[in-house]
Amino acid sequence: MSYVRKQCCECGSLHPLSHTGPCTSCYKDSWRYWCTRHNATLAEPICPQCATEERRRKVLPLGRPVSLIVGYQGQRWQFAAGPVVVGRGEDCDLQINSPVVSHHHCEFFLDGVDWAVRDTESTNGTFVDEEVADREGVIIDEGTRIQLGGLSDSPVLVVRLPLRPRVQAPVRPAAREAPPPRAPAIGTDGNAGVSLALGILAIIISVFCCLGLPLGILAVVLANRSLKGIRDGRLSPHSAGRAKAGLICGCVGIVLSILTFVVSVILQVMKDGNQGGTP
Repeated sequence: MSYVRKQCCECGSLHPLSHTGPCTSCYKDSWRYWCTRHNATLAEPICPQCATEERRRKVLPLGRPVSLIVGYQGQRWQFAAGPVVVGRGEDCDLQINSPVVSHHHCEFFLDGVDWAVRDTESTNGTFVDEEVADREGVIIDEGTRIQLGGLSDSPVLVVRLPLRPRVQAPVRPAAREAPPPRAPAIGTDGNAGVSLALGILAIIISVFCCLGLPLGILAVVLANRSLKGIRDGRLSPHSAGRAKAGLICGCVGIVLSILTFVVSVILQVMKDGNQGGTP
């Protein structure tokens, strides 16, 4: 991100660097450069303080795992990210003070997973192990020597690349074992037979409402308890038939007992009405 803007010398209005023509505020055509981050006037559209801070952001102290190490005249620089600009200019990430080196001479960059170096239209050229580097770039490796210029006294950079950690194949999680099959229920259920007997008895004596109704309700309760035990696996499923039959008979006994009670009430009301109407 660039913090440099064009500033009108007359009114002080700020414009982007891409602005052309006179100032949109005072219509004068007198400009200087201004850094909005450091509030400083610049002679060129490059802020040296911003360049230094960016260079410090890319350079890490020695001893930490990094991606690229460049050595020159007994010094080493470690860079965590690219591109890394090399040249004589103050805005370069790696500044080499030599008349052979151009303002922006070359730059290191990542080509996929490999580091490479390319010439940035320097005056004297960039040589990678005596191979000419062009704009496309040349892949570099451990110990690669990069000569900035083709002269005998040209600066030489030595590249050091940390060994990449071996990438282990992802460990697949162990397949989850299927739960062991549920052991067959061995419990016996006497409630199923009792509910069936009570349901049949409730149907037979449903004509006597006071007896058929409680027997039917008891048959339904015992049948539901048996079916729940079968679903939970605590009871043998062989008794499911008797439990369902007891549930049906109990419901029929309850319905018949209620109908008997309703009919008896209606008949009693009719009888009382007839007796009341007789003179």
